[in-house]
Parts: sequence; C-alpha cells; structure tokens
Amino acid sequence: MKTIEIKVYKFEELDEQTQDKVIENYRYINVEDMNWWEFIQYNLKDFYNIELLEFNLDRGYSVNINIKSELFEVCENIIREKTYFHFILNEAKSYVEKYNEIQSNNKEDEVIEQLVEQLDYESSIEKHIESSILKSLNCEWEYCISDEAVIDSIEANDYDFTTNGKIY
Repeated sequence: MKTIEIKVYKFEELDEQTQDKVIENYRYINVEDMNWWEFIQYNLKDFYNIELLEFNLDRGYSVNINIKSELFEVCENIIREKTYFHFILNEAKSYVEKYNEIQSNNKEDEVIEQLVEQLDYESSIEKHIESSILKSLNCEWEYCISDEAVIDSIEANDYDFTTNGKIY
C-alpha cells in the first residue's frame, strides 16, 4: 500500500501568480454549468410581463422576446421598477406621456387605437426594450466572468487547491 500526501491551500493562501492562474482556469465557473440568465428571465416575466425566449451575446447579438401585455403597461412598469431598463427610462417616460396625451385628446376608440399603433411604431419602444435587455444580459455575463465573481464563487464553495492551482 502506498500513501500519498498532498498539501492543499485555500485561494487566499496561494501566491499571487497561482491565484491569477486559478482565476483564468476557472473564469467560466459561474456560467458553464448553470443558467446564469434565469434570474433576469424570471424578473422580466414577473415584473414586466416579458417572456425571454432566446438570446445571443456573440456574433448574432440578438434577443427574442414576447411582450405579453400592452406596451403602455410595460413602460409604466419600467418607470416603477427600473431594474433592467435604466438604459431606456427616458424613452419609457416619453412613451407614457404621449400615450396619456392620445387617451385624453381623443374620444373614439378607433382613432385612439390608430394613434397608439403609430406611437408604438414611431417610438420604437419595443426595440429599445430589446436593446436594454441585451445590455442587461451582457452586463450580467461580464460580471459572472469577472475576477471578482470568480473569486467570490471559489471562496463561497470553499474550494481547496493544489500548488499548481487545480481544485482538489
């Protein structure tokens, strides 16, 4: 029988060069085995009634969403909640103001409907919403792979490392 002893270290006990190596080796620890975007997906659904169907942060840089309520309601929620849409807060406020103006200045439902459709088209609010969601997803991705987030995950999981920076 052979007994082998291996010394293991906590992240903070490693020398700076090995810490840097660990961070680079485990850069994607927060994104490779979990759906890092689910928190955003649930909040979009719960607070804004927006379904995040798919997205691509690579070359395609796109998002596919389903807005399940009127744009006016979504914009009111954006103004109230702000969480993912601080990028377009002014556009949402402008949309709500114009929408309210249409409602107060017109009596016929058909005219109101046409003007709201025109407002939806001219304001491009749906495109602004998509763009803001993409920015939020990108910010979350960047944070998840940042040195700070990688170190936080390593420490939270109480990993031990060999002298060459491998998780033991």
